[in-house]
Amino acid sequence: AVDIAIMDLARVGGITTWMKIAALAEARGIPVAGHVIPEAHVHLLAAAPTGYLVEYMPRSVPILNSELRLEDGYLVAPDAPGLGVELNEAACEKYRVQ
Repeated sequence: AVDIAIMDLARVGGITTWMKIAALAEARGIPVAGHVIPEAHVHLLAAAPTGYLVEYMPRSVPILNSELRLEDGYLVAPDAPGLGVELNEAACEKYRVQ
């Protein structure tokens, strides 16, 4: 039995697969949560009828030009295009692999 389906976007195969799993969970009345990558999961959970929890760890903050906003204890999905976040290219340079 599953009480909460906690999914990692990178491990389940991307956005489409994540949403398919969320639909299966919804059919059974099971809440869904996102594991890491809050910049993406905040959008997916907003779209999932049984969306429950975003696991928020601000690890990405050093490489972003803006961070996700918390409001009254809730993570607010950005309304800019795409995921709504902009990378700080100079900060990302530190992690580049050649």
